[in-house]
Amino acid sequence: MTDSTARLRSLPKAGPPNDDVSKIRGNCTDEVKQLNVNILAYYAGVGASSVFGSEQAKQLRLVEANLSYPRTGGPITDNPSSLQAEAIYEIEVQEGMLNRVGGTMAGACMMHLLDVCTFGTLYVLGAAVNRDMGGLSLSMDIKYHEVASPGMVLSIVATSVSTRGRLLYSRGEVYERKTGKLIASALHTIKQFRSRGETTEKAAPKL
Repeated sequence: MTDSTARLRSLPKAGPPNDDVSKIRGNCTDEVKQLNVNILAYYAGVGASSVFGSEQAKQLRLVEANLSYPRTGGPITDNPSSLQAEAIYEIEVQEGMLNRVGGTMAGACMMHLLDVCTFGTLYVLGAAVNRDMGGLSLSMDIKYHEVASPGMVLSIVATSVSTRGRLLYSRGEVYERKTGKLIASALHTIKQFRSRGETTEKAAPKL
């Protein structure tokens, strides 16, 4: 079977704040967790200061990664198309993320972080089923419920919604970690790249 994730597995190992996968909670294997923090570091622009939003996104910390079959309740050896991934990230609101007026997190910054994180949960799933979930954003429906203030630690919960076809859907919810207050939510629609050597063979998922 062709390894459609080969390009992702060739990425360099992530540095801080994601350099120790033993600290990441969840039922995914350390191998899956390591691959995902490597991908996170790459797409967040770590080591590439000219990439848009890198100063903000590179501060994201993956704190939990899970796989489950919420619809069927089946075991992990079930059909991979029914598998759902959840990735939870944390980040502290800092000066470089703020609006000039008002001193709260800029909506564009919030959207950028949700973009990175909702893609991230798809990569958690892809690592388990040997599928590169990379693609192009078609739309992001985002709602701002409360403001995020400097010093606030945000918990970003990203969940895969559907990965059955060429269109992928992922949901993101941003909470204040301390109080659990909902700050923002989004639904991200992505058109998947067609990988070279892509196979339709179903792979047994790995936690």
